[in-house]
Amino acid sequence: AFGLQPKGREFEPRTLHSFLHGTHLLPHLGGAVALADSLASSAAPFGVESPAYVAIRAVMYLSALSIIGACAFILLIATRVSHLSGSYLKVSTVVPATRRFAAWASAVLVLALLARLVAQGYAVSEGGPLLIAPLLESTYWGWGWLVGAGAAALIVIALLAGKGSRASWRVVAVGTMALALSFSLTGHALSQPTNAALFVLLDMVHVMAAGGWLGTLLVVSTIGLRTVTMLPPERRRHAAAELINAFSTFALLCV
Repeated sequence: AFGLQPKGREFEPRTLHSFLHGTHLLPHLGGAVALADSLASSAAPFGVESPAYVAIRAVMYLSALSIIGACAFILLIATRVSHLSGSYLKVSTVVPATRRFAAWASAVLVLALLARLVAQGYAVSEGGPLLIAPLLESTYWGWGWLVGAGAAALIVIALLAGKGSRASWRVVAVGTMALALSFSLTGHALSQPTNAALFVLLDMVHVMAAGGWLGTLLVVSTIGLRTVTMLPPERRRHAAAELINAFSTFALLCV
């Protein structure tokens, strides 16, 4: 894959069959040995469809969508609600919890990106030495991963150093767009034979829209509505209606 061939190492491992034959246990465990050898020979190689790789990608996407949702919630949903006449929900009341949520999602994202790099290097090596440096230096996948790593670093720095300011959330927004681009560069979009740039752009928009819908829904249904319940009882219904209406309008645009 990706034009990389691992350097071969010639060795002849001692199989379970040969070991048991040498210890004279083979006649007694013939059926078990045959089953073990057949399972070992039929084992599928590790790749992008392996359960572990799929789980890593799922965690990576879920954390990324959560960060996109948190950013959209602060910059678009909560800001719009706070500007409404007579609104009881202020941006300052939801920023601390949303920032913590995004920070934890960013930590998970960093771990998932590192795990994906190792998994991809292992898949490309096809059982040989782990290929990390060649993958990053000479493949589009590696360059896309580097874009994602830089985006994740930018997001983490903005969340930790910005202290929840509006400018820091704008930096996070830029980071999420770069992150969506990296997903496109390391996915199927770049493999299209023609108009690859168009497919990369469409895939990037798709990731941002998914985060704007599902990610923001998660933040609204947890942090947003929980903040509403902290208001005086007579203000809760009005604040909840404003919050849900603002999210519904934004969600329709994302869909």
